Amino acid sequence: MGGLPVRFGDEPNVAYLDEFLNYRSRFHRFLDRHFRDALLGYAWVIEYGRESLLHVHYLVMLDSRGRDDDCAIVDRLSVKWSQITAGQGACHNCNEKQRRYKYQSTGVVQLDHPDVVTGLQFIVAYMTLASLFVKLDVGIDIKTFRKGRFPKGPLPVAGRPRKQLSRIKISVAQARASRMKFI
Repeated sequence: MGGLPVRFGDEPNVAYLDEFLNYRSRFHRFLDRHFRDALLGYAWVIEYGRESLLHVHYLVMLDSRGRDDDCAIVDRLSVKWSQITAGQGACHNCNEKQRRYKYQSTGVVQLDHPDVVTGLQFIVAYMTLASLFVKLDVGIDIKTFRKGRFPKGPLPVAGRPRKQLSRIKISVAQARASRMKFI
């Protein structure tokens, strides 16, 4: 975000790589323990920038029941990340300005809504795009994109049971075809 791009041939500063990977593992344990069954899953990607150095992006998905204030949740995650990193880590909360996104897929959303599906596709594309062109070479083999646990089977449905045919169901393929031309 406004930082200088990494130039071809730049050597990454990975002096604290082991410490960084330890921080990331501790944060994953915190997510699993703190949210337990409410944690639907998470994905993360490690990137390197000339000014930001090693950093990680997260997509965290929680069951929305009892969790209306998504910004407060991200703020709590930010505080925990800062504690884990002893104040060396920083966070950016994309949920604070969710109205600026054309396809709102942050905050409390319905995962079967076509605009949410489209927004999530853009988020995942953003998280994985750099690795299509450049591989982070730090001298050891590390995974730069992974997902945490995701539920097997259908997602939990909040609210009262719906009557048959009260909601139009469409597939992800139909949502893609009708809502966007994705590269």
